[in-house]
Amino acid sequence: MSMGSTRRDSGFTLAELTVVMGLLGMILAIAYTGFSVAANGSRMSDRQAHLSREIGAPMSVIDRALTQAFDFDTSYPGLSPNRLAFYTDQNTNGYRERYVMEVSGTRLLISTEEEGHQPLRQVVWSEHNANLSAGVPLFRYYNVNGDEITSMGSVPGDVKRVVVTLVTVHDGDQLTDSRTVFLRNR
Repeated sequence: MSMGSTRRDSGFTLAELTVVMGLLGMILAIAYTGFSVAANGSRMSDRQAHLSREIGAPMSVIDRALTQAFDFDTSYPGLSPNRLAFYTDQNTNGYRERYVMEVSGTRLLISTEEEGHQPLRQVVWSEHNANLSAGVPLFRYYNVNGDEITSMGSVPGDVKRVVVTLVTVHDGDQLTDSRTVFLRNR
């Protein structure tokens, strides 16, 4: 019989615990980095969707219709830096289509009607428009020499291009985009 047996406790040594804690720390750091990348990607995706919905889509509609404008509707309430009414014949059926584009509070409204056929249809293109609160005009009008037209009474006869600027706010950030639209039927 051997009396020199050593007593062995079941447990972990300090070295084993240190290695496990180090590995756990690395796993948690990798998981946090992955979560952070996914959260940033989600925020970027939300921002891009907001830009597309609040600026990109209405800008395309405004550009497409305004490019073909051949006459302006100056009846009440008339033209302004935040309201424009004009006529086109986009579908070339011989009937004039009237467009009214305006900012009302935080809403960007685009109304259309076709003379004698289609009643007035109003679409809210944006519920988060910030042109008025930012003091940025929706429309700026320019003549053939590139001079800005500030007298709204001169717009129908002199305008050759319009700079359209849309402003919106997303997560506290002001987002802006502008486009120059040349009136090809004038």
